[in-house]
Amino acid sequence: MLINELFEVESDAVVFYGENDSRVSLHDFQAASEIVAWSLREKGVRRASIVIDDACWFAIALLACWIAGIEPVVPGLAGPQLMTREKARYGTILARSQRKFRYGPGTLAIDELVRGSGRIPFHHLDEKLEYSVFTSGSTGEPKEIRRSLGEVCAEASAIISHFRYVFDQTDCFASTVPCRHSFGLMFRVLIPMFVGLPTCRQIFRSEENFLYKKYDSPFVVTSPSFLKRLSDSARGPRASGVVSSGGSLPRYAVDLGEKFFSCPITEIYGTTEYGAIGIRERKESNAVWRPFAGFSVSNSDDRRLQVLSPYDGKVHVLDDLGNANPDGTFEFSGRSGRIVKLEGSALSLDRIEYLIRKDDFICDAAACPITIGNRDYIGAAIVLSERGSDVLRASGSESMFLLNLRKRLSAAMDPVEIPRVVRIMGGFPEDPMGKLPEGWPGSLFRSIGY
Repeated sequence: MLINELFEVESDAVVFYGENDSRVSLHDFQAASEIVAWSLREKGVRRASIVIDDACWFAIALLACWIAGIEPVVPGLAGPQLMTREKARYGTILARSQRKFRYGPGTLAIDELVRGSGRIPFHHLDEKLEYSVFTSGSTGEPKEIRRSLGEVCAEASAIISHFRYVFDQTDCFASTVPCRHSFGLMFRVLIPMFVGLPTCRQIFRSEENFLYKKYDSPFVVTSPSFLKRLSDSARGPRASGVVSSGGSLPRYAVDLGEKFFSCPITEIYGTTEYGAIGIRERKESNAVWRPFAGFSVSNSDDRRLQVLSPYDGKVHVLDDLGNANPDGTFEFSGRSGRIVKLEGSALSLDRIEYLIRKDDFICDAAACPITIGNRDYIGAAIVLSERGSDVLRASGSESMFLLNLRKRLSAAMDPVEIPRVVRIMGGFPEDPMGKLPEGWPGSLFRSIGY
């Protein structure tokens, strides 16, 4: 298994680049992980949620959990209030010391645990070791997905095999996506280590970050939301490769990305449950997807895509609609159900509506994706409760009312989930069956220019 091979020999190879050209070697990374593992075991931790953006600290926490026999959790979009309220689900929270206060008592700081006085030496890890990822479920509640260490190492091997030549031309990895997404975890932590290349610890949140931090031949890991925001005139570093995941790219975003990075854009199609499934080069707008080695794609009776996974030998029906072609390629035509992809995340409209309705001032909510300029957001129509109507009348300011609503929602929602545009309504339209009309509230927002 790749992760065991990584630590079979002691190495001073650089695995992480930080601010001011600081560097972390594989030897120092392993030592820090062994110390944190000891600290976690000493504190009796059994399950730990990692809420760290820094790729190095995230990787140390993840490896430390596996060394100590603790189940690591990647909590996805879960907010601080939800995580502290549902300790049994999320376990002990691991954060950086400067963000520790957000998660309340009992939160452990990774940069304090690394000062422990003992260590648990690295040993061969069992491929059956698991980690949990929370993603948006169709019911509005976070959905827990468990994957084994053996599965993710096999997935990494398949990706490495495809990009082997590109990685030979690469100096480092740079990413615009966080480790809390499976795509970020794979390309910011696992693959760079397995191919012996350093990765940048910080997230590149804007095109200016690429202009400020100069790296030769980076392999860039990004998302449609980032590529859509690139300006037409800016030029970044010449990348060895650029991969995007989290939704299909429109042609204009492909063009912007290729101009900025002077490199073709490759898209990866996958799910949190089953990892990277297919890949396509965006040399033409109607390019088909090709499965990674070992995957076989077909159609279910209701036109959903289904895949035969090489990891467990089982057929899995996906939440995506599409067409499987006789030559083994496939086409993706959209999401089934009420899951949408925004900012590289699969968001549940049911979850968003559920969290809005939990507000004391709201009695009903309907959400949908909207577009403002070249960016995608969530829009929501809401109906106020009697108490909410009283508060709005007393304040006399709808904008202030909605500002306070967004502040309250931020306690349980990730920023990308919080509606950018909100319409207050006296009630929602209904069809003869008492349900919302098909396509509403999307039609409402389109009628007012979104």
